[in-house]
Amino acid sequence: MALGVKLTKPHILEATLSTLVKEFIDDNDHDDDNTNGKMRMPLFKVETDCLVKIVEFMIHHHHTEPLEEIVMPPEEDEFDKIMIRQPWYGNFVNVSDEMLYKLVQASNYMGIRE
Repeated sequence: MALGVKLTKPHILEATLSTLVKEFIDDNDHDDDNTNGKMRMPLFKVETDCLVKIVEFMIHHHHTEPLEEIVMPPEEDEFDKIMIRQPWYGNFVNVSDEMLYKLVQASNYMGIRE
C-alpha cells in the first residue's frame, strides 16, 4: 500500500492529470512557505508498484506523447489501432491481468481520465 507520494514543483503539472491530486494541490498550495515546494499526499488505496506505473504514465503523457482519446464505446478494432500508432502505451498495458486491474482501479480512484 502506498502511504503517500511526495509532490515537488517540477512534477505538479504532470500530477494534475489526476483530479484527486489536483484538488489536493489546490487545497494545500496556500502553505508554500512551510512546505519548501514539497507536499506529501496520502494515497491509501494505491499500491506502490501501481503508483510507480501511474507516475510513469503521467510523465510520458505530459512530456512525450499524450494518449489519443478513446471514444466510448470504441469501435471493434479502435483500441488496437491506437496501440499500434502509440506503441509506448501498448507496452504500458502489457502487464499481468492483476496489475492491469490495479491500474484501472487506481486511475479511477485518482480521477485519471486520460
